[in-house]
Amino acid sequence: MVDVIQWLNPLETMAESLGQSNPVADSGCSFSSHCGRNVIVDGATARWNSVVSGGRVVVDKPISPKELKLSFDGKGHAEVGILTKDPASIPDINQVENLKELTVIQSARIYKQTGTANIKRSDCGRKIITEADKKSSVTVRRNDKVWVTVNIIFGDLEVEIETEGYNFSNKTGGNIQLENNDTWANLKFPNPCAVCFVGKPIRRKEALNFQIDPILRDGKPSRNFSIKIAISQSNPVNLMSGNDTYDDITSLPVIHFDEFPKKCKNEIKIRLSQNGTVQITSEKGTLNKETNNDQIYCIFELCRIKLHCKSKIVDFSPSVETASPIDQVDTIVVPPDSEYFRSKRC
Repeated sequence: MVDVIQWLNPLETMAESLGQSNPVADSGCSFSSHCGRNVIVDGATARWNSVVSGGRVVVDKPISPKELKLSFDGKGHAEVGILTKDPASIPDINQVENLKELTVIQSARIYKQTGTANIKRSDCGRKIITEADKKSSVTVRRNDKVWVTVNIIFGDLEVEIETEGYNFSNKTGGNIQLENNDTWANLKFPNPCAVCFVGKPIRRKEALNFQIDPILRDGKPSRNFSIKIAISQSNPVNLMSGNDTYDDITSLPVIHFDEFPKKCKNEIKIRLSQNGTVQITSEKGTLNKETNNDQIYCIFELCRIKLHCKSKIVDFSPSVETASPIDQVDTIVVPPDSEYFRSKRC
């Protein structure tokens, strides 16, 4: 079910309000280097770049001439490969992609559809056949044992073994959950390690302007892009330490803006009003949350997008401060001296 949000204050006045403000080009627009492993930060620009997911699963027994059928459902990106090394002898399953014994045989980008992968070993044992017409195959040594492995790179993809007699090994990546007697797998966190934040907070009567651009693939903007926004009064650097987890922004003890449209692009503005109201303005309108914070850090989760902090605004128009909202304000009160719970997140 999709939540329906009534938006207000259309963005048509954004350019006008910018004209009444004073842009400040300083380090207040730079992203912190303390970010998730799937984000590349370069000054005022943060870009999603998927390099880790913890999404590795391996079939629990070597493949035989009997066909192994895998089905995929949802949206995201996954790779199917074969492994000629016993998974039980691999200390860290997340390092499989660095092994010479791994060969990727199929790459699947799935968007709201179902796909299948049919894999079998030839009778002579020298080929791993990946299509029923036998036109696609990989050569292996006859005496090698071969295991099938899947790496879910990102997304809410579900992969299921449909052939009886096979299961997924319980030796998986750190971001995998198994169900249905270990024949079904997906990511615990569909977009892990993709959190970043602006290194300096904004204070009352200050704002930051951002540009959101979907990353191009084959010259076209990706359809499967998203952005999530949160704020914190305290410095998020304490939440971003640790490379041993695969959490996303929803796991962080911060104030979330779940109502913000994840498919938003182009310009957005985040500001803290004189009375402590956080206002996020986009093409869809303005979303308000009341706080009593004197400052806020702007936190983001990126998926297939590039986010650029264009400018910092100070002393914006008093008319914006006193504008009467039409929607029902979601009130969140955070004591100024409170400290968020510290935990290791990626």
